[in-house]
Amino acid sequence: MTEKEIRRWMLEEVAADRWWLSVDGKLEDKPMTLSEAADRILGEQGKNAELLHDTQFHAKDRPWVTLDPKSVLTPERRKAVRPRRRRKLGRSTYLQLFIVLLIGLGFALIYLFRSGQEYFHTKKKTDSLDAVFAKIDQGGYHATSFEPELKATVAISGRLVYLVNKTSKTWGTVTVTLTGKRSGYQVVLTNPIRSNETIQIPLREFQKDGETYPYQESLPGGIKVEVPGYQPLEEKFEPVTGAVAR
Repeated sequence: MTEKEIRRWMLEEVAADRWWLSVDGKLEDKPMTLSEAADRILGEQGKNAELLHDTQFHAKDRPWVTLDPKSVLTPERRKAVRPRRRRKLGRSTYLQLFIVLLIGLGFALIYLFRSGQEYFHTKKKTDSLDAVFAKIDQGGYHATSFEPELKATVAISGRLVYLVNKTSKTWGTVTVTLTGKRSGYQVVLTNPIRSNETIQIPLREFQKDGETYPYQESLPGGIKVEVPGYQPLEEKFEPVTGAVAR
């Protein structure tokens, strides 16, 4: 594909400008903008340059797109790329949308009615407060089951681990543990990580019994992230072409 075609795709899909670049099978350490990727391959004539959108990095079958180095645009031509005008909706389209909304509202009312019936039916059977505390003392309830899921994005590229806080709150202490064949290597982060903030952790910082993770030999098979107040998050990874620790 040409750079112009990719830019039009981003505009039509309202996609973020974050791309992974692979040149002759060698993956870059971190994602970049389309302009940075295009300028990067400008002097790489004769080499195979492929792009992958950041949202598709963990897809099972990654849809890599070949970028033609000859199609790289100048800064002026990049500014000239504009999104297509949206087609105005006709009266029949608005009528169809209105009918769909009415049907959806009907289903929502049915669901709320049945949920209310189930709630009042089960409320009579709910344990008393004393019974709940008794079950907690006996191990009948577990506090972790009430903790929210940890929303985060984890990725490995080269010798770096990327961690993104996808929650609405700032994290305090974060424990990151490598899993797989060489499990148990760990890093404890004490600096606050704000919402939507991305941090990079070199694999050489992961320690186990005083030993550093052997990142020159292989990449970890997965990562476990633990933040107080949330359920632990575990991610497993498949080998990525070019993403070998260096």
